[in-house]
Amino acid sequence: MSYPSQNPSQPQGEAQFPPISPGHGSPVQSYPPPGQSYPSQVQGYPQQPQGYPPHPQYAPPPPAYGPPQPGYYVQPAPPAPPAPPRKKKSSVGLIIGVIAAVLAIVCGGAIACSALLANSVPTSSGNGTGTENGSGTGNGGGNEAAVVGLNQPARDGKFEFTVSSVQCGAKRLGSSSFGQDAQGQFCLVKLTVKNIGDKAQDFFGSNIYGFNAAGQKYEVDSGAALYLDDAKSFYEKINPGNTVNGTIIFDIPTDQVLKKLELHDSAFSGGVVVSL
Repeated sequence: MSYPSQNPSQPQGEAQFPPISPGHGSPVQSYPPPGQSYPSQVQGYPQQPQGYPPHPQYAPPPPAYGPPQPGYYVQPAPPAPPAPPRKKKSSVGLIIGVIAAVLAIVCGGAIACSALLANSVPTSSGNGTGTENGSGTGNGGGNEAAVVGLNQPARDGKFEFTVSSVQCGAKRLGSSSFGQDAQGQFCLVKLTVKNIGDKAQDFFGSNIYGFNAAGQKYEVDSGAALYLDDAKSFYEKINPGNTVNGTIIFDIPTDQVLKKLELHDSAFSGGVVVSL
């Protein structure tokens, strides 16, 4: 058996191995020469395949948010508490308010009617003549209104009326640019109203009515009175003892004539009649 000759460049005492011939096993890289490090990866061997799943023991933790990952159990959230039932509003307050409003209206109407009736209380008993000065006619508790003529005082309730004149035939009141035309003709009735009571009394011209020969009833034209200076026939508050001079206006057909007037101290009084 022969040994290979020693390499003169190889140090003494180191063994030399023959190279591995091809065909015997997988090819490997020859050993590095003395003084050199081994390569990090032996060439020729297959690398570890990529994409293998990690070992379950070293699996990453599931994400804190988002949909649950396969293989992990997520505890469901507890159900939301039920909403408290809505309280039904009580209708007791509304009913009480409606009843109070109705009672206020009824009581207010009763008080107004009582005041009007109180103002219509007669100042003398029975129908007959006689005033503080010994003249005039009063309508006390009789069923029929007293009748007087022009320039004669007549009492109804807290007022004493005296009609002084009646003029008919006017076609327009006011100026050409600011006035009112009559439907037929205007009749202007001049009168005085005196408060014979012991407290202030409201006078409304609408409480006076006119009549023709056939008994047809006419109402006062309060709008036309606005075009007269100092008409004072729409509304006046008269204190006790005071007298107001005013003009009452009627709009009647041109072929008619006023025959009488009916004057009231309020809408509920008996009234007095002045023959024209």
